[in-house]
Amino acid sequence: MPYPLECLPYGLRQRLRDLCTPIEAYNIQNAAPYYYGLQPLIKKVEAEYLLYCQSDNVFEGRRFQEPSNIHCKPAADMIFVTDNFRLQNCTNIINTIKIFANVYFSGTITLQHCSITKELIDSVLEHLDPKCNGVVRLLEVEGSVNSTLSAVEICSMLPFPRSLRFSSFPFSRNWIHNDLKEAKGISYLEILAGIDFLDVDPTDFYYFFKVSFF
Repeated sequence: MPYPLECLPYGLRQRLRDLCTPIEAYNIQNAAPYYYGLQPLIKKVEAEYLLYCQSDNVFEGRRFQEPSNIHCKPAADMIFVTDNFRLQNCTNIINTIKIFANVYFSGTITLQHCSITKELIDSVLEHLDPKCNGVVRLLEVEGSVNSTLSAVEICSMLPFPRSLRFSSFPFSRNWIHNDLKEAKGISYLEILAGIDFLDVDPTDFYYFFKVSFF
């Protein structure tokens, strides 16, 4: 049952604030602004685009409607809201998931040279901006480092409508039957690959598009 904040002693409010992620703290502060014991206040930065590079442990991007650029390390007193989020060189999944405590995003997310796992995709979906109604406008996968998921598994985890772009993804030779078999509900699919990628049976190719797209 709900527990009113005003019933919490000051010390417990401070403890609650300490235990919250930056996004959780921002949501509480937004619901009860300037309530004693929930400080320090979280700063929200709206960004046109945002990139996080794990090898450098920095956020880079451009502020929305402002000329200043973003270049900073993850901080406990700041969250980012963006329509275009890119993860780069993220191979440590545990540390990658922690980054989502600082980011709300909607629209497009790009995973560039990342380890693609179920835990990563789950974190992507859990940290969508509530305003986008749980829809990923476009998931872009550029390359992969030790992907544990096939293209169809990535596709099946996304809510409808499913829009994907794969670039230099490690598809198998018989990708129609192995990597994208039974992939359904795709509204947009773009694959950037070599010419040998189309060396498949024409009938299989036809039925793949007939079944996968609506």
